[in-house]
Amino acid sequence: MNLEIAQLVALVTHGNTYLMSKPNTQPPEITHDLRVFETIKRIKFIEKKGPLEKAQTQLSDGTAGWYRYLKDHKVRRLRIITIDWSKERPDLPAVMASAFAGCGNWAILSEGTKADTVWFPRYLDTGKDEALTFVGTQLDKRFPEGSTDLDAAEKNLKTALTNIKDYAMKEKVGDNWVGIFTRALEILDSDEPSRAFITELLPESGYGHKAYRLLQAASEAWVFGGMGSWNDMGGDERYSTVTDALYNAMIDGIITATYSI
Repeated sequence: MNLEIAQLVALVTHGNTYLMSKPNTQPPEITHDLRVFETIKRIKFIEKKGPLEKAQTQLSDGTAGWYRYLKDHKVRRLRIITIDWSKERPDLPAVMASAFAGCGNWAILSEGTKADTVWFPRYLDTGKDEALTFVGTQLDKRFPEGSTDLDAAEKNLKTALTNIKDYAMKEKVGDNWVGIFTRALEILDSDEPSRAFITELLPESGYGHKAYRLLQAASEAWVFGGMGSWNDMGGDERYSTVTDALYNAMIDGIITATYSI
């Protein structure tokens, strides 16, 4: 799985577990414990307070303060959302943009009782370490409701994997690609998928077996990146069709799994 979206998954799932916990529960500082944050030396959360870029308030240096702020302000749940950047970068589709650091079209949405807020990630390489800042912008209207239909997301991912596997076999693009798609399909058919990596992304409480399985399969099937990745293959119209379908199904699966608490 792409590291940046894995970080969003961890922030959302651990945040949801805390938001639904008892009032006296202490918020977690997850960047100290999870491997997906090993390269992140500092994480901050800032909220925009007006139309001017400089009108900002820092809410927290670390995840614990941010989680506490969300709970104090009656946030019900967090989820990952996708942002349509097609007008801003028409020559860089989402599936290609995901290969570049800081270019993914993903953000975190906090669902409040009165308003929703989008938290955009901003990565900064300081030369010695990397800093991650989330800038929150309150929306004027509610974001469309998210889906918790794990069965539908799983079926969608299975179809996309089957189609891209068939393409890889027909075009003889390499056994390694066929193997990746096969393993992802096997996870979706398994009653006990491996949780070695996914365990730290999904807390033990709150998320069920189907969420683990869907997230594990999406992680296994992530073939998008830079040189040497599936993106680097190129191909005909059929290649583009099965590639876009898999990318969209994976993102949908990840979002659904993390929202299904």
